[in-house]
Amino acid sequence: MDLTAVPESMGGVANEEVLHEGVTGPAEVGGVPFLVDPAPVISCGATCRAILDTVPSWFGIPEANAAYIAFVDTHDTWIAYSAKQEPLGFI
Repeated sequence: MDLTAVPESMGGVANEEVLHEGVTGPAEVGGVPFLVDPAPVISCGATCRAILDTVPSWFGIPEANAAYIAFVDTHDTWIAYSAKQEPLGFI
């Protein structure tokens, strides 16, 4: 994933610094820097659950959350990480 094209409408700013093989960044959205590993992963339901649990007012329907978690366990998913390598979000 090319992080040099974060939309300005999302507050994006990015550079082309290569942090480790295959990962460009960091990018910044809304003042929060992040990295996206360009290699998709499967079976990241636990990561998905941990992220959804941080925003219960947005993702507070248990049945819907279970469906999201099941989906990322069986489909390619890209994870966004903080500079400290903590998961922040997923696509």
